[in-house]
Amino acid sequence: MRMTRARVPQITTGLQGKRIGVWLVGVRGTLASTVVVGARALARGLAGPWGLVTELPELSALSLVGLNQMVFGGWDVAPTGLVERARALALEDRALPADLVAALGDDLKAVDERIRPGFLGDGPAARSPGTGASGSRKEPLAAAVERLGDDLDHFRASHDLETVVVVNVASTEAPIVLGPEHRRLESFRRLIQQDRRNAGENGTGAPVPLPEPGSPVLGGVQHPGRGGWPGAE
Repeated sequence: MRMTRARVPQITTGLQGKRIGVWLVGVRGTLASTVVVGARALARGLAGPWGLVTELPELSALSLVGLNQMVFGGWDVAPTGLVERARALALEDRALPADLVAALGDDLKAVDERIRPGFLGDGPAARSPGTGASGSRKEPLAAAVERLGDDLDHFRASHDLETVVVVNVASTEAPIVLGPEHRRLESFRRLIQQDRRNAGENGTGAPVPLPEPGSPVLGGVQHPGRGGWPGAE
């Protein structure tokens, strides 16, 4: 298939010129890989906006973020890099056009360089022998939350981002049974400090970090800046 230049979706109005961070939990997985490839292909005009809901006339008046304004990064415990994963999706699974993946090689490498180690939990996905997940299960939850907060701070500052939106696209895990300790932020902080492994942990990416009360949330957890994470004072 010959790569042709397509129209870049014009969905940018209210945030013109401002860059937004999109931080994916499970960024090296199948879903995240296709998201990154698709978004970068649209931003570079290598694919058309066919089937893109945000292109519908009913949404044309909304001040949505442009795809060319999104900077991708994320956490993962998988050893396979994003570039290799995208190539496998193209050559083995036939889920992506191989020439499109090749054309976006530099973009995918740039995202791969922003990927940081996730938190290896105890869920079924992390225990599966086929995942190849790597990392220490001995890292205390409080230390992990601190580290993950630092990752987001560095990502936001180093790329001069207006904000960072965290989206969990990691492997599906069984829901955690929530107790009274999960209902208030302060009691949830205590669970983390006590290193309670069932305290809001997802199995493959990270313990769930909560912002301070009043911090905005959009499509996941919107990072409010340093000091907004449990255990990060």
